[in-house]
Amino acid sequence: MTYPLSPKQLLLRGACLRNTKELYTELYTVTGFTGHDSKLLMNSRETPLKRSNVEVVTNYNIFFMLFLEIGLAIVCSVGSTIWLSRNANRAWYLHPDKKITTTGIRNFLTFVILFNNLIPISLYVSMECVKVLQAYFINVDRFMVYNSTFAEARTSNLNEELGQVEYIFSDKTGTLTKNIMQFRKCSIAGVSYGNASAEESEAEAAGEDTAQPSVDIEMQQPASFDKVHVNFQDVALLHNLHSGHETADVIDRFITVMAVCHAVIPEENTDDPGKVIYQSASPDEGALVAAAKFLGYEFEERTPHSVTICVDGEKVNFDLLNTLDFTSSRKRMSVIVKTLDGRIVLFCKGADSVIYERLSPNTEYKDVTTQHLKEFASEGLRTLVLAWTQLDSTAYEEWNKVFQEAVTSLENREKRVRFIPTRD
Repeated sequence: MTYPLSPKQLLLRGACLRNTKELYTELYTVTGFTGHDSKLLMNSRETPLKRSNVEVVTNYNIFFMLFLEIGLAIVCSVGSTIWLSRNANRAWYLHPDKKITTTGIRNFLTFVILFNNLIPISLYVSMECVKVLQAYFINVDRFMVYNSTFAEARTSNLNEELGQVEYIFSDKTGTLTKNIMQFRKCSIAGVSYGNASAEESEAEAAGEDTAQPSVDIEMQQPASFDKVHVNFQDVALLHNLHSGHETADVIDRFITVMAVCHAVIPEENTDDPGKVIYQSASPDEGALVAAAKFLGYEFEERTPHSVTICVDGEKVNFDLLNTLDFTSSRKRMSVIVKTLDGRIVLFCKGADSVIYERLSPNTEYKDVTTQHLKEFASEGLRTLVLAWTQLDSTAYEEWNKVFQEAVTSLENREKRVRFIPTRD
């Protein structure tokens, strides 16, 4: 059997494997790119020492004063040597040496000692004492307290830089939004769910009174409700799902796609045994998996060949056949799974522009969903489209054969995978 290897299987220095206790009895590894000739070590360098502008300017001035002192000592020693050579008989009390070289060196050292006060050696000691006192005042300053937490000066090297910040560079919006995504609204089978608008949700998170009637959502909150990634308030969705509504099957597929189509890894919380923490590469996936759990479809376990979810207390297992990861060119992620009844199903999620291009002409709810997407986007919400389709087993086997040849090729692998006729 051939397994494709990619940068995902590469473990860099310091990486560790997790969630492998029950999955593998044997682990095969190949060590490569090691030693001091590796790219990592050749590009690595020592961490530069942080210095303030005051310290840098002081160092330059000290070097300038040192060179000035040496220059003055040279000029004075040359002049003294010339004068002594001409007036050796009259200046007998200076004990001039018969060798001019010896006299010049002795005079040079004499003038270096005489001019040593030009270099302020005690300046560094004074600066360090001032920095230590500044760090103490920062630690006890009552005007620098946030939520009963005092400021802590971990180093005194950069005290002088405080108050001199001119520019703040932000990585997109993640630095300011903390990279936290919340599931707030959805549109399923032409029906929009989710009552709270973006402004109301932000006001609620800030502790403000939105003057809206409270909604009883006890029936849909699991024991470990993730309030960070879910801010959904609409009991109509679960009511339609469990009451035999005409859109119940579509709702079931929608939540199943959220619970299965992702690359999230579940981990047991060591601090709170029995509670599962979802580790996701992007905040979007974490929010979708948390929302699926909130709605009763809990993602429990992932292996290289299967995904297990718990629906209303019953475990449902999907055989994971293929995973097509999200890329900037694809703008979507897809998984091909095999259900318990033997059906081969494709789950897909991605940008509406690429998903709509691949919808069949007779797709239902297309126009009304487009309208809902515009409404969600106008409220400042990030939108995502979920889709699914059932694949013919013969067509899938033919496609999978070409796909496996492409992902296991040693040359132009990415290009060959990109040009495979897609089923998603």
